[in-house]
Amino acid sequence: MTMVEMEATEENANLFAQAIQNIKDTHPEGAAVYVYPTDEYAGMKLFVNEDQSAGFAVKADGDIVSVFAAPNRLAPGRVYSMLSLAIEQGGTKLDAFDTVLPEVYAMAGFVEVGRDPWVEKFKPSDWDKATFANYNNGEPDIVYMEYQGAAVPQYFAQTGISKDEALLEVDDALSDGTITLTEAEAEKLVAMGYTHPSERETENDRVNAAAARSEEEAATARETFAAAKDRTDEQATAEFARAGSGDTVSFLHRSHNPKKKFTDSRLGGNTGSPTAFLGHFLGAIDPVNPKYGNELAVITFKLEKPMFVDSETFESWGDLSVEENKAMRLKFLEAGYDGILVEGLEWAIKFEGADLGIQNDTTGDDFLLAELEKDFLSQEDDTDADRARFYPDVGGKRVIQLLEASDLSSFLHESGHLFLDIQRIWVEKYGMNENQQAMLDWLGVDSFENLTTEQHETWAETFEVYLREGKAPSVGLRRAFASFASWLKRIYRTLSNPRLQRARLDPTITEIFDRMLATESEIDIAKLAPEYAELFRSQEQAGMTDAEWAKYKKNATKKTRLPRRRSTPR
Repeated sequence: MTMVEMEATEENANLFAQAIQNIKDTHPEGAAVYVYPTDEYAGMKLFVNEDQSAGFAVKADGDIVSVFAAPNRLAPGRVYSMLSLAIEQGGTKLDAFDTVLPEVYAMAGFVEVGRDPWVEKFKPSDWDKATFANYNNGEPDIVYMEYQGAAVPQYFAQTGISKDEALLEVDDALSDGTITLTEAEAEKLVAMGYTHPSERETENDRVNAAAARSEEEAATARETFAAAKDRTDEQATAEFARAGSGDTVSFLHRSHNPKKKFTDSRLGGNTGSPTAFLGHFLGAIDPVNPKYGNELAVITFKLEKPMFVDSETFESWGDLSVEENKAMRLKFLEAGYDGILVEGLEWAIKFEGADLGIQNDTTGDDFLLAELEKDFLSQEDDTDADRARFYPDVGGKRVIQLLEASDLSSFLHESGHLFLDIQRIWVEKYGMNENQQAMLDWLGVDSFENLTTEQHETWAETFEVYLREGKAPSVGLRRAFASFASWLKRIYRTLSNPRLQRARLDPTITEIFDRMLATESEIDIAKLAPEYAELFRSQEQAGMTDAEWAKYKKNATKKTRLPRRRSTPR
């Protein structure tokens, strides 16, 4: 990720403040980041990335402030890249609410040097205690930290490297003695999702495991997964009762990374909470909580001698320390118990993971092929040959399938179907918003549930024409939209192409698409930012003709608001 140092001007101070406010408005925990008055930013070193979705500031006294990143950009590699550059630019200290941030900063070499307790009258105006309930009931301390150097972050700070690749380099460095970790550092690494390579499941592992099953076994696993995932409260209560009776049962498990096995030495790595060190957590019903992770699996197991506790007792264990919970687990094991059943929550905690078996996961080829006979929407050419298909439900997932006749327009067309179907789910969960109502009005239908194939195709074809215009609703999407426009203009030389016969782009749907892909703040920033920037470094990368490239280069020479000097973290 390349960061740009903004020139010290009032205009750039305003742009920086707008960028961070935009992320605050869209990030679920944005209230934890303070936005300074614009005149104070004018006296700091300001850094943003190319699309202004991440950045930070450094005060003259070395205080690193206003570290921000879009929710999908807050990966360890990006955070450490920014902190590495901030230190390079004179940053020596920072402070943060005691949420996940101090742990992240600690892995970057910052050490706690003090803290202040929560003071109600000084809480941020947009603070919601329910959002931060996991951190001292929404009243976290303020932690003050100073930089003292670190070993592990150098691997995460590399650009162009994924988190998994960085973790593999950490493995090698630990193995050959290049770095050593204290116990506290090791625990933080585990909390970040670190597992040994032998315990990480790759896509090939999942495909091979699924392909090795017979069709009958695959069908059984699929049915078990579907039955467990969609249980009612009554069914979950019945399954929980079976677990207490010593029967073999199927519970659900969520994690941040796919697993092949459950390793006792890695307990606590999923959430890091004190009770997480008691054992492997399984639920009779899916908790649907992102805190536990997005990877869902069905686990078959049997408890020979469980201990029964009520939810109040279990929750009181959360007030104990990690070491006290570890000692309690060993004490229960010595007494002959093999797990805990938490009544009221309908959870099972298995003390040892050696015999836990993963029953499912619908990511293998055999599952996919079996499910691809369901209803789908397809992109067809003038000979009625399928180019691509969108499946709204394949084992609980949405799938875009590109066929032999597909071209550069196919994925974009099917993405239009995908975006429209997602609106249906969001309305079911969160209710109708203004833009979703505008979508229905434009399509001439009263509900997303009642959309016809014709209306779906009108939407998807119009979405293609919208992308062909190349007018991105946000700065961050400009490079993508430039590519989309180049691709689609090669395929659709004119808008009279038969494959776009249902398209009807107008100002209303253009505004709807803009608001679907960008926030109001992002749209406002895009209007203020220069229209042209150096998005492509070569004609080949852009996929343009000689004439198109010449015109592009001419437009790209227009002045931008950002400076020419760049600083890139080493």
